[in-house]
Amino acid sequence: MITMWHSAPITSSSARSPKSKGCSALRTTLLASVMRGALALAGTTLLSPALLSGPAYAQQQVQRIAAVVNEGVISLRDVQERLALTMITSAMPNTPENRQRLLPTVLRTLIDDQLRLQEAERLKITVTESDISGAMRRIEEGNRMAPGTLEAMLQRSGLPLSALQNQLRPQIAWAKAAQASLRRQVYVQPEEVDAALVQIEAMQDQPKRRVSELVIPVNQPDQESQARDLAQRLIEELRNGAQFSALAQQFSASTTARQGGDLGWVTGGQLSPEIDEVITQMQPGQISNPVRVASGYALLMVTDIRQPGASNPADVAYRISQLYIPTNGSAAVSAQNRAQILQQAQAVTSCDDLNSIADKAGLPSSGDIGQLKLADLPPAIAQTVAGLKDGQVSQPVSLPDAQVVVMVCERNDPNGLPSRDEVTQRLEREKLERLSERRLRDLRRQALIDVRL
Repeated sequence: MITMWHSAPITSSSARSPKSKGCSALRTTLLASVMRGALALAGTTLLSPALLSGPAYAQQQVQRIAAVVNEGVISLRDVQERLALTMITSAMPNTPENRQRLLPTVLRTLIDDQLRLQEAERLKITVTESDISGAMRRIEEGNRMAPGTLEAMLQRSGLPLSALQNQLRPQIAWAKAAQASLRRQVYVQPEEVDAALVQIEAMQDQPKRRVSELVIPVNQPDQESQARDLAQRLIEELRNGAQFSALAQQFSASTTARQGGDLGWVTGGQLSPEIDEVITQMQPGQISNPVRVASGYALLMVTDIRQPGASNPADVAYRISQLYIPTNGSAAVSAQNRAQILQQAQAVTSCDDLNSIADKAGLPSSGDIGQLKLADLPPAIAQTVAGLKDGQVSQPVSLPDAQVVVMVCERNDPNGLPSRDEVTQRLEREKLERLSERRLRDLRRQALIDVRL
């Protein structure tokens, strides 16, 4: 076994017993040790290049333990697969130097993933195959990839599909857990919405910027320099051609990581002053230097700028949920089941309700399909979407091989004022994100973590 750095064992009765006098101190010591040790790995050669490379893990017969998180185990294979996945999806050169640099961050992400899954299990949250396939489809759509491209890309690289699924599962579980356990703590006062709308309206004559973020967290004072160094290394990779959205999905501590870091269209005053100051000086395609924010270091990219002007329907982005019910082929749904699903769909009043029907019916191309413009949709669907109000379910639309029901969850007009509901939802998401980050920090502090690399 490779034991270049190893914290104290956590399997003794004194460490496990909640009544032990030293239990609280042990938790604190182990967590501090694992974070210092994991971050310190960046400057040392702990694993050989062969062991961290793609082909080697496939030949590994013995599942070595890389870390223990409470009762959960992270294997060396888990680390190897996540490293390889990071290289493939971000277009970073798969070199021993890059693998060694990313090792501490990948290990920390895997530890956080374990904590997320354990919390979801405690809350009896489940992640379905439909959830996973939907997330993969949204990644493909966001990167303008044909369906099935992700799986084919992994196969060509010698990685199993489970490597990507194992990354998506804790993200989905954590989002569901936040909704189940924290959502009821979120309340937006009418005065908050009023103030936000006044600020947005005051900025209507300013340019709007499409901004993406990648946030490297700093949860303890002794992580400051390591987090800043990692942020700087990621900037170098981005400027050398790595994809911002892929790195954000892998490394960002913000909930926008699931959307590749996309913050949407913003005007001056919507983001924190330190970020506002930076992005107003940037042009499309530019990547900022690390910006110190409350939660850590942010890397920013401006992808587009729109000058003030009249609303253009072609610019409106719709977040859509759908039921895609095949009528031909091996996946065809019987006429009786199809009629039952369509009847249920006409009674829904929200996208969550529609997504629930898709989940229960096992319709893999259904649910939340992300944010799209009318030009990105089939003509028949685009015409239907254009005539819908937010939260209104459509009548069935017949396509050559399917019947489709759609609902507009929200719309984003970069040149128009958002509705009061849209502002309320944005403020709710921001509050829920802060609560989620606080909960994950609490789980880290309470956890028994043993790193064995």
